[in-house]
Amino acid sequence: MREISSLLVAALILGFVVGFDDGREIFVLKLWFANYLLMTCLALISLSVMVLGHKLAAEKYHLFAEYKIWGIRRYGFRDAMYLHKKGEAGWKGSPLEKIPLGIILPILVALLADGKIWFAAVGMLITSMSPLRRLGRKFIQIPDYEEARTAFAGILATIIFVIVLGLIQEASPTPLGKTLLLMNIALLLSALLPIPQLAGGRMLFTSMYFYVFALVLAGGIAFFIVYMPTIAALAAALVLAVMTTILTYFKREV
Repeated sequence: MREISSLLVAALILGFVVGFDDGREIFVLKLWFANYLLMTCLALISLSVMVLGHKLAAEKYHLFAEYKIWGIRRYGFRDAMYLHKKGEAGWKGSPLEKIPLGIILPILVALLADGKIWFAAVGMLITSMSPLRRLGRKFIQIPDYEEARTAFAGILATIIFVIVLGLIQEASPTPLGKTLLLMNIALLLSALLPIPQLAGGRMLFTSMYFYVFALVLAGGIAFFIVYMPTIAALAAALVLAVMTTILTYFKREV
């Protein structure tokens, strides 16, 4: 239930980010709110696709995966810059368990940019394990490659969704379809930021090659899809991602 609540809150935040500028010259609260609800529904679909990808991979590796609003508990190196849970040693009475960056930053960017920039890093996936669930596997603890693949699976699910949306837009272009496509591109690029709690950070610190491949593939698709057909954009981005990953390997290993 807590996870569903986090997903709904994330959808409300992303819906606000995308729907903040409804494109109308004159602000009409009723129309703006109707557009906001529509964007929230689209955000819920988009977030669910990414989370489903993460969870399917986590299930394959017998891991627990929980979706939460992106946040941090440490904002410095001193103990006073660490938010302690109630009851923990050194707790100073902070009312927060974490600073909800997934709420603060997307809304702040939307307000400062007047809705022209969509910062979509609203949620994060927390993976954990139970020794009983992993009986029979080679490693009881979570290996880096399983962590990287679990993070990559959500990114891959959104990439596939972007390709499907691009093909639909080519066949029957609509303003709503374009908005959904751009929303998922923003979600994809935001999730790939090299921050530990986000999918990008998880890949970067567990498998550099997964991260380079995912980043170049997603960035390539986001760039090429504007200038060429969707399948051609995918092919170009895939070639670029493979070449970049190979070059990264030789630069690091040779």
